[in-house]
Amino acid sequence: SRIRCVFYPKGQTWSTAPTVMYVNPLHGYTARTRTVSALIAEDSRAFLKRAPRGKVSDMGKIKTLGDKEAIVRYFAAEGAAPHEAVAYVPEKDLVMLIVLSAKTPQGFQQALPAYRELISTYSWVGTNKEFGR
Repeated sequence: SRIRCVFYPKGQTWSTAPTVMYVNPLHGYTARTRTVSALIAEDSRAFLKRAPRGKVSDMGKIKTLGDKEAIVRYFAAEGAAPHEAVAYVPEKDLVMLIVLSAKTPQGFQQALPAYRELISTYSWVGTNKEFGR
């Protein structure tokens, strides 16, 4: 899946776990003249196109270990309870996406404390370019 960093419950697998978290960079953020707000709006529109009766909720911001602010949105298909959350963390040349995805609303709710901890402990390390690779 080309996702660089995945989290799922011990004893389960990435492909079968009912609840997973992952961190993935969105490159090309600065190549286009778009803001994080515009990116979030694009994601929201794409979600609502796939789930016309869905709902996107603004869940505010969570401070990261690197002293950045992650902007958090919850996504609920068919207007039901949320089953996915995305935290958008702007970096110099990209936006880091920290995602919680659950197959059930109950799994989503149970994973929220771990998800918030993941966001709060996030800290930028650097790019391959910054490390001379």
